[in-house]
Amino acid sequence: MNLSYFISKRISQEEKGTFSATIHKIAIASIGIGLAVMIVSFLILKGFQDTVTNKIYGFSSHIQVTKYSLGNSLEEIPISLKTKFLQEYKQYELIEHVQEFSLKAGLLKHEETQGVIVKGVSKRFDLDRFNENLIKGRFINFDSPGYAKEVVISKTIADKLKLDVEDDIIIHFFMNPPRPRKLKVVGIYETNLADYYDGKFVLGDIRMIQRLNNWGDSLAGGLEVFVKDVNRVEESEYLLDEVLDYQLYVELVSD
Repeated sequence: MNLSYFISKRISQEEKGTFSATIHKIAIASIGIGLAVMIVSFLILKGFQDTVTNKIYGFSSHIQVTKYSLGNSLEEIPISLKTKFLQEYKQYELIEHVQEFSLKAGLLKHEETQGVIVKGVSKRFDLDRFNENLIKGRFINFDSPGYAKEVVISKTIADKLKLDVEDDIIIHFFMNPPRPRKLKVVGIYETNLADYYDGKFVLGDIRMIQRLNNWGDSLAGGLEVFVKDVNRVEESEYLLDEVLDYQLYVELVSD
């Protein structure tokens, strides 16, 4: 007979009111409370992890595709938006959405100054994913001719520089010579991820960055790829490695 089973059976059969029966009940209650605390803690941690992950993917994407570069320059090497993958990504079962982006470093000046990175996006930007981070105002209107002179800033930057929706700002882009652009704040976002986004990123029109870089409208800094199943994101990365040009760098955002 199993020794553990024999002992537990004998203890459980003790008469009510005995010392062993009392200890038995206390032990069962303690184990039950301990397991309940562990389960609740795990669920809270899992919920927090999922929330953070969704915020990261909502602002960025699951996978980013950029041009290979061996240097540490802030300037991007452009990739073509005429790539076959961008035009035909819907034929791939794992891929849900693809959008272009470009980054440009600058200095935002209002009552104080703040170093920022302007992330240029287009009409293809997945606003449904981003909307949960938009806490005030609206997103950029891309119907403006030329490029939209509108930006969405973070609450962190807005609080630091005492900015609000409808305020005008000037961003001096790091170029030689620096090139300032007067823009209007139309929205404020908050992800609570200051180290990743809130402390440095401003969203603007990608056409402005294309013009600053003397790029045509068929060039961008990179592509952001969303997958249908986050559990298959690594499989999607392997797929992109196969279908994209060998000079492009495919990187998981979570890395």
